[in-house]
Amino acid sequence: MSRDGVRCSPQEQAVLDLIDTDELVDLTCALVNAAGENPGGTEEDTAHVLERAASERGLTARSDVVSPGRPNVDVDLPVGGPVADGPGLLFLGHSDVVPAGPG
Repeated sequence: MSRDGVRCSPQEQAVLDLIDTDELVDLTCALVNAAGENPGGTEEDTAHVLERAASERGLTARSDVVSPGRPNVDVDLPVGGPVADGPGLLFLGHSDVVPAGPG
């Protein structure tokens, strides 16, 4: 199988088939609109977007404020289902961005 000319396994293709481009664009727009600049005090807005997106997809989301206006978001996939016996996965990213500038 392939996607955009890249060969992938049946398992990889199954994951790719789950990606909804419209949902991905909507989430990206929501994150851009939330700003999330550091410094700037808007990181909480970004955290709320991520929590809502996770909850809407049946995931367990919670935030932990590590300093005023700077929450970490933890998201868990419920135990059971198709990945019950699979290995764990940790995805770590930053939700804050540098201040917007000209151009």
